[in-house]
Amino acid sequence: MHALHVMTRDVVAVTPHTTIEEAAKIMLRMHISGLPVIDDAGNLVGIVSESDFLRRSEIGTGRKHAAWLKFFMGPRRAAAEFVHESGRKVEDVMTRQVVSAREERAMADFG
Repeated sequence: MHALHVMTRDVVAVTPHTTIEEAAKIMLRMHISGLPVIDDAGNLVGIVSESDFLRRSEIGTGRKHAAWLKFFMGPRRAAAEFVHESGRKVEDVMTRQVVSAREERAMADFG
């Protein structure tokens, strides 16, 4: 079996500038759990999935860290978590390192 046997051909994608709200609405409407993120030239630059929406400050699911743990996390990690939890655009929460495969690739290669 190859990737072409399990892949979706009619793909719905968003851009990094799509709002998180709009991306969530698309996923709900299309009954899908993730969207590829493409730039203006059509290049794949990331993926956003429903798990990226789980830690959101506006719905009270943001992470709560003890003050001492924030000290050890450092400002860079704390800032990254803040952006992820408070961001308004797909680019703020998407996964940038995406693994992709050509349709001829054997599924056994993924195991």
